[in-house]
Amino acid sequence: PRTSSGAIFGLFGSFWSVVFQNWETLDRKCQTMTQLVVLTALNLGIGMLPFVDNFAHMGGLCAGLLCGTVFVFHRKRYQMLSPRSRALAARLRLPRHTGDR
Repeated sequence: PRTSSGAIFGLFGSFWSVVFQNWETLDRKCQTMTQLVVLTALNLGIGMLPFVDNFAHMGGLCAGLLCGTVFVFHRKRYQMLSPRSRALAARLRLPRHTGDR
């Protein structure tokens, strides 16, 4: 049987990446963290049931974190770019770096 649980955990991973990268600009931080922790823990708990592949869950979570880290906007850095650079980066889907590190 094929399921989409690994892909769903990939979405959880990308949400975690958004939270980590945009922590300073997030509204309702406590609510967001509570929801993510509860949903992730609940679904990992469901993965402990017999005949459920928790390796797919963990693989999806790791892949989502990795892809989210690479492709998710970092609001502060993105706003520091010039409008022309933002348009070019949006068209090319390039990582938004400003060189401020």
